[in-house]
Amino acid sequence: MWEPGHLRDGVVFTLVCAMLALVGVLVPFLFPVYGLLIVVVVALITSRHTAVHALAVTGAAAALTALFLGALDAVMLLLEPALLGILYGLCFKNRVAHHKTLAAGVGVALVLVGFDLVILFRVLGESPYEWLAAGVVLDGQPEVMEQAVRVAATLLPGALIAWALLVAWAAFFLAAAFLQRFGILPGPAPVFHRWRLPWAVVWLAIAGLAATLIGDHWGLGTLALIGKNALFVAAVGFMLAGLILAAYLWRELPHPRWLKILVGVAAVINWPVTLGMLVIAGFLDSWHDCRSCYERKRRDKA
Repeated sequence: MWEPGHLRDGVVFTLVCAMLALVGVLVPFLFPVYGLLIVVVVALITSRHTAVHALAVTGAAAALTALFLGALDAVMLLLEPALLGILYGLCFKNRVAHHKTLAAGVGVALVLVGFDLVILFRVLGESPYEWLAAGVVLDGQPEVMEQAVRVAATLLPGALIAWALLVAWAAFFLAAAFLQRFGILPGPAPVFHRWRLPWAVVWLAIAGLAATLIGDHWGLGTLALIGKNALFVAAVGFMLAGLILAAYLWRELPHPRWLKILVGVAAVINWPVTLGMLVIAGFLDSWHDCRSCYERKRRDKA
């Protein structure tokens, strides 16, 4: 039943979702941010009310957005993050285990990426992967640009998968933090700095490396392509895991704050080296839980 309070919340959330979608289009550099915020808003609606309320608010916001951007853009901008928000809201509301919730979110994000590709194929009339692989509009461009396009063509599938994983992961922790902030998250919230990549991802990196080497050596282009994309997805995952491990160590190490800030500034300045170190740290943390090892040694010294 739509009670007066529910109706008021619905109007407010509808306007918020519509404004976020419009801002995401008008201010391009905010494009990744608006989607995460819509996930949070829809998860909040679902947790406070029901999934039906969330769908109704999403539909109203899409109709309002369609007046300015068109029906297709409104659906692409609002429906996909709304589905992820409904999933997270329902899982948090029903006390689903956090690792299962995140796994479900990753699955939904991957399905939505496939949906985006289908829409893109229909709009362009051809595969964007083939368009990039053909090296279109490269005449007269520097060699660096040609190499960049070839790399983009090679890693396009892996980049889409990695982006879906990052969105699902960021939306999960952001939604949990907001629900806890408003006091409507049942049970304990997921701990950000305790998260680690499942060890099975190590086998993805091993399989990707093997496929790349075999494909390049024997001239199996498709196998090499699959291997390179698997390596890219694994590397992005390890980099994220390494970043979380660095955040954990920042909290736990007893060094002076000025020294931590100095190390942080040096890491930003030497970002290529930092990215490589994060990938290595994430790989080691996935293979062997570095946090447990550090805490065990700290207890032994105490």
